[in-house]
Amino acid sequence: MNLEFNLSLAQDAKILKIFDARARVICALILAISISRLDFNLNNLIYAAIVPLILLIFAPVPKILAHLNLAGIFMLALMTLSFKDFNSGFIAGVIMLLKLNFISIIFLDFIAAMGIKKFYAALYYLKLNNKLRVLIILTLRGIFILINRFICALRAAKLRANNINSLKLRLKIFACILGMSLIKSAARADKINTAMLLRSGGEKFNLQGFNQAEILTWRTCDSLLILAALIYALILNYA
Repeated sequence: MNLEFNLSLAQDAKILKIFDARARVICALILAISISRLDFNLNNLIYAAIVPLILLIFAPVPKILAHLNLAGIFMLALMTLSFKDFNSGFIAGVIMLLKLNFISIIFLDFIAAMGIKKFYAALYYLKLNNKLRVLIILTLRGIFILINRFICALRAAKLRANNINSLKLRLKIFACILGMSLIKSAARADKINTAMLLRSGGEKFNLQGFNQAEILTWRTCDSLLILAALIYALILNYA
């Protein structure tokens, strides 16, 4: 089964190319978990921004980040209106938006930028169960197809009606496009499941063709990267 698809939503930073794909995946998970656990105050915000800012210096800002922020702003508005206390809801929404940006930059630069072949090889050599590897790859593929479809739909709507000034109408269009994209993606997922069943002769987890992976070599610099990520996570959560 051909798993090639466009993962080029971020350019691979030169500073990360020297590291093994497994080290990049593990490091991204450590950093993302440590940032997600934070109760943000000014000091935590400064510490949490260090790695994303370094990545932005060595690699261009991923274009997809603007669209993720569009969805994040929508969630910010929902959270602000959902809390009884307006200020508490707004602060919680801002924290969510900052975490979304920090974690997205880390995942895009550490994982998405290295390409699907290296990512699959990393999962393979990390000894993940074959079924789980396929599930992760297909889920990732579905997410990126959903994002691309959403971006294309927004671009089409802008070209057809670029003179809409009403915020309410713009939000309705945004909600309609988002709902349509989710429904189409759900339908596509069902077709993929049916196709896999038909190709495997009814055996749901006959995963032949998913076991080819690039050869990876672990070096000292990869161990140092993991060690640096762990130290950073400890400082972030316990300093």
